[in-house]
Amino acid sequence: MQRVSIRVFLFFVLLLVCSARAHADYANGAFTFNLSGHDYILQGVISPNVLNVPNDVKLSSYKEFTKLVKKLNPDESDLIKSGNYDRYNREITIVDSGKYTMQEKLLREGLALVYSWDSSNDDCSISNKFREAEAYAKSKKLGVWKYSDRFYGRYDRANKFIGYFAVVTGSPIDKFKHQGSVLLNYDNNWREDFTVSSEKEVAVNDISNIKSVRGYVRKYNGPYMDLETLCQIEY
Repeated sequence: MQRVSIRVFLFFVLLLVCSARAHADYANGAFTFNLSGHDYILQGVISPNVLNVPNDVKLSSYKEFTKLVKKLNPDESDLIKSGNYDRYNREITIVDSGKYTMQEKLLREGLALVYSWDSSNDDCSISNKFREAEAYAKSKKLGVWKYSDRFYGRYDRANKFIGYFAVVTGSPIDKFKHQGSVLLNYDNNWREDFTVSSEKEVAVNDISNIKSVRGYVRKYNGPYMDLETLCQIEY
């Protein structure tokens, strides 16, 4: 009888170790989980923790993500790994969960926004695919999209987004290079107006087709956004 109890105990210990465990990274908005001792970060999405939205929306996102991880309980065969890692050595991955990926489930409920963590890869096919799921939540005003005016708007409102992640709409009027970076100016007064900086080349004939950029807005003269990947641009 004692041996049976020990076996049952060891079974549940093994189940706990092998099960995926979700946790929120409040510092930079990453959706992360641990599977068999390895840390992973969800590719292509960022949590509401970095948005200027009510705390209950942020908490709801984390709770639903935790429930989703427990419900799906992904294993190694469900992971579509990029082979790349973030600065905390967490592997960037997509979780396949049937009709929709885990990322798309979060996006469709308005519990996340599209954002690429893989700065080494400018293949934006994943981001473009995920934007379809994001657009669904936006059209239904689900989750964070009830408060879209707090993080989504034209470049002339970018001052309101300083200190937070935001989606800034509109097209730049010109671009130039400065100290190795490409700068996109959105109005005539570059010292006060919205500016985007990228260390990667942005084609001149593309800037008029830019619909939006997304990322953290900081104050540098005026509102300022740094692009780590060209997938932060939507055409």
